[in-house]
Amino acid sequence: VRQQLWDALAGEGTTLVTEFRRLLDEKVRPALKKKGYSNIVIIVDYLEKLVLRTGLSPGQPNSHELLFLHNAPVLTAIGTHLVLTLPITMAFSARLERLTQIYGREPMVTPCLPVLQFFLAHRRNRARKTLVTMLRARFEHAPEGEVPFERAFNPPELVEKLVRLSGGHPRNLLILFRQCCSFCDSLPITKEAVKAATASEVRSCSRKVKESWYPKLAKVHKTHRIENDEEYLEMLLDLCVLMYADTEPLYGVDPPICELSKFKEGLKEYERPRRRK
Repeated sequence: VRQQLWDALAGEGTTLVTEFRRLLDEKVRPALKKKGYSNIVIIVDYLEKLVLRTGLSPGQPNSHELLFLHNAPVLTAIGTHLVLTLPITMAFSARLERLTQIYGREPMVTPCLPVLQFFLAHRRNRARKTLVTMLRARFEHAPEGEVPFERAFNPPELVEKLVRLSGGHPRNLLILFRQCCSFCDSLPITKEAVKAATASEVRSCSRKVKESWYPKLAKVHKTHRIENDEEYLEMLLDLCVLMYADTEPLYGVDPPICELSKFKEGLKEYERPRRRK
């Protein structure tokens, strides 16, 4: 049924986009300009979650290629600023050049902030300050009024531990902070709360790491590189591996995973001297 519906709409794509653009130009833009807005941005999120479906027959494009490459003229003809999220298998593939040519720019990959130990001290310090500033804003704009950030953690050094545990991923940091709050009746956040939140995050990581990934995670931990294959891309998608990019990308293992005994065993095995043939 989905295929029949797709076939029925395929020939109407240009007409639909033309009518949509006419509606924007004649109705929406004039109304927005009266309110002081100069243009429109359409944001389509969660496209990176789309399940990849292969073509109906050999040689036919898969579902990701159909949407982002073959139907690009429909997307770009809308006449507004357009922000699309992209499956990681498209961004890390040979199709990257075609995407860049079609949309006029290379896909933007948002990296984590460099807070892990293998980064230089001054870069790590700048990244740490950025994350702390983001967390501080949550207290300044609390619903019940501004909360003094200096009294939020006891001792204050606990915020540094949360930043390191987040791996430099802003959303991970906010999740960790929320977990800490769930283990406290009131502020300040204590060592016990951070310890409980850490244990919870480690348990969560143990469920998302596939058994076959531990040797590869150990290799990432030591080399800060990945290989362009499906498992590494899946580890990136599941945030088992975090990407850090300034010039050439570097990669690190999500810090809670490093606390797992299976990861430590995999790391010992990787570091064991290989017998030469």
